[in-house]
Amino acid sequence: MGWGAAGVSILLLLFLACPGVWAEPRHIHLSWESDPSRSVTVTWRTESVEPSVVEYGPDESYGLSASGIPGELHHVELSGLSPSTLYHYRCGHTGSWSHDLNFTTGPSDPSEGFVFAVVGDDRSGYDVRRSISLAILDAGASFVLHTGDLVSTGGELSQWERWFESHRELLSHTVMMPAIGNHEENAPEYFEQFALPGNEQWYSFDYGNVHFVALTTEYQLTGSQLDWLEDDLASTNATWKFVYFHRPMYSSGSAHGSDLGVRRAWESVLNRYHVDLAFCGHNHIYERTLPVRGGQVVDADGGIIHITAAGGGAGLHSVASPRDSWSAVALSEHHYLLFAVKGGMLDFQARLPGGMVFDDFELRKEPLPDLRPLSISTGSPYPGPGERCTISMSVRNDGQLRAENSTMIFLVDGGVRAEVPLGALDPGQETTVESAWVPVEEGAASIEVIVDGSDEVDEGLREDNNRISMQAIVSRPKPDLVVSGLACEGVPAEPGERTKLLGTVTNAGNDASGAFAVNLVLEGADLEHVAQVEGLEPGESAEVEVSWTAQAGDWRLSMAADSSNDVDEIREGNNWGEYLVRCREWAKLGPAYIPRGLSEPGPTVVYYNSSEGDIGVESEECFVIWGINGWERPPEELSGPGTLKLSRFSVERMDRVNQDLWVAALPRAPEIGWVDLRFSDHALFPGRLDENEGSGWQIPGRPWAVERLDELLLAIGDAEAVGIDVSPFTDIARSAEQCLLDGDYVGLDVMIGNATLQVRKLESTVLLERATQQYQEALREGLDVDRAGIYLEAGASQLEKGQYAECKRLSEQVLKMVDDARAAIGEVPLALAALILPILIYRLRR
Repeated sequence: MGWGAAGVSILLLLFLACPGVWAEPRHIHLSWESDPSRSVTVTWRTESVEPSVVEYGPDESYGLSASGIPGELHHVELSGLSPSTLYHYRCGHTGSWSHDLNFTTGPSDPSEGFVFAVVGDDRSGYDVRRSISLAILDAGASFVLHTGDLVSTGGELSQWERWFESHRELLSHTVMMPAIGNHEENAPEYFEQFALPGNEQWYSFDYGNVHFVALTTEYQLTGSQLDWLEDDLASTNATWKFVYFHRPMYSSGSAHGSDLGVRRAWESVLNRYHVDLAFCGHNHIYERTLPVRGGQVVDADGGIIHITAAGGGAGLHSVASPRDSWSAVALSEHHYLLFAVKGGMLDFQARLPGGMVFDDFELRKEPLPDLRPLSISTGSPYPGPGERCTISMSVRNDGQLRAENSTMIFLVDGGVRAEVPLGALDPGQETTVESAWVPVEEGAASIEVIVDGSDEVDEGLREDNNRISMQAIVSRPKPDLVVSGLACEGVPAEPGERTKLLGTVTNAGNDASGAFAVNLVLEGADLEHVAQVEGLEPGESAEVEVSWTAQAGDWRLSMAADSSNDVDEIREGNNWGEYLVRCREWAKLGPAYIPRGLSEPGPTVVYYNSSEGDIGVESEECFVIWGINGWERPPEELSGPGTLKLSRFSVERMDRVNQDLWVAALPRAPEIGWVDLRFSDHALFPGRLDENEGSGWQIPGRPWAVERLDELLLAIGDAEAVGIDVSPFTDIARSAEQCLLDGDYVGLDVMIGNATLQVRKLESTVLLERATQQYQEALREGLDVDRAGIYLEAGASQLEKGQYAECKRLSEQVLKMVDDARAAIGEVPLALAALILPILIYRLRR
């Protein structure tokens, strides 16, 4: 039984004769290019060049239409719509329309409430992506923000096909506004398929009382994007301000961590304009921070809550441990976010794909003034009894409305000493207020200033940040001995090296000191040194040193000055200090030394021994130019000493420790995979860069090491899936993981070596052999697979050249061709008939 070849041919001819069958609209999705309350853009794709028409109206009879430029990819903007209105629509053209669909326009009333969703990093996770998409649709979100990495490869249309198919119901009813991720690769295919505002790389839109800003971390963080961002935020007076982008400023994801480049570029601007929330992706985890500013947790209204929403379907990353203090919740789970906004109220939920809520919070605010004290000081560091001094306090209005006249109250030891009027302050305006104070007796005095102490100004939730205080030490002239420095000199390149422990004590008081003793102790190493200092004038320092034979480990160096209380001081509690001496095995890269075990976080301390490699600088200081993830020569206009931040590299001063030894501390930001270093002359004129061997080197970082290990683990997983014994390579991976935990990134590189290539070679060899066997069996079965022989020859050639990924792809293609040829026998005609007959009958009836 069956159709037979002739029957199938006739059926295909009839089917193909029906006009518009292959032009059926697909990839239908909605976006905004202009006002969300009065417009929407409908985008879809057809198999051939067709007219671009959208019919729309309040019901299925439509009544209105709009047209765009004919093509295979169609963009039609509907304008002049009514706010908060449900519209029905269909797209396509006569003879080939989509089903009836609908959307709802945004509100024109800022007080009207709405719900929006956030998701990120879908990539290849079809099933998870599909379930999240349907859950968001079911939740009734007005629109969706995407934090990037929609697909794995932005230039592959086949991946976009699958992405749009998985989101088909959601995207045809709900607007999605994406930010570009690194996996989109700034590919033309991304920009072609989304109709977005502005240049489509960074843009903003208003919905209700919220101003949304999309940025790109994949193009340029500063320059035109930063200028645009500042202008954009300065031009809005929306109640809420939310930004979203791909690479996070704050994240505990083990794969990438916090992107300090993004933080340095944008955080100050976002804080200056009181952005409330920042959404991002890239690290495939969920994480919510506490309000944070400059790496420090602050009051709810003083910083930004950052939310990593990167669980849309891609493979999950782990959460680094221990987490920073700014991390409130972190979880390695697939998820999506829902926000409900109404007026000054915001409710948030983070949900698993099945809908279970695993994190939530609420924010409450209204557009109000916010009087915030910035600093407080006295005219003299140690005012004396009976000495008249001035208490100065600066205050700024960080709110959104003008603060009218109020009163500042100055208190000393809890008692009110003065009430000073504070003039009106506009948003962002700053002023300084002063009050006279004459201390009566010696000792510590607590000085407190309360802004708006009589509550004349309504600040809403921001009433809890109106106080600032300090402790003033009232004293007649006395010395004040302070431990001002502790260090370990030299490079303890290997345990057993002779070095020096150094301690510095400074007289920070306003009178000379008598003689006193200094104790320098290295705990756990049985080292204690006592030195006598004859006396110090105000501002003068004395250094104490002791020799030490370095031992591997972490040692606590402590120093106590005047522990016998021989000196009468202004303060007695600041005579002690401690310093952690880290003695590591060092990795030597030419004349450069870096520690094998690195502490996280913190800078990488790099030592350079010029006796082993000339850096060509005779002065007492030089500059090291370092490039992030690849060396770039600095521009010709670069000159002058100091630190200069550029797009991908910085210039930092390198200090000479002794005649031959130089030291520099280089940032180890989470986004830095490795650092390339070169030296310039001390004046930074780029006429001469020393390119000689030994004058530059690469320093590996954690992201690079994680990437190396991930590549090996991925290769092991792929090889295991095709039945290869990977146990020897699993042992290598375990040892490399330990190196990663120890911070020994050089050791990890040595441990992995070419293991990843070996695994890939094994995998591609097995697949090629399997494909060859299947091909030969198919030939014996009489199947039409002759073309597969060409693929096998190409695969063997690629294997010989070491192009294992290409060999694997060609082998898999052969296996698919054989499978397709077998499936076509007796099955394709029936399957084709089942597909075509309903469409054919429907077309003929019409």
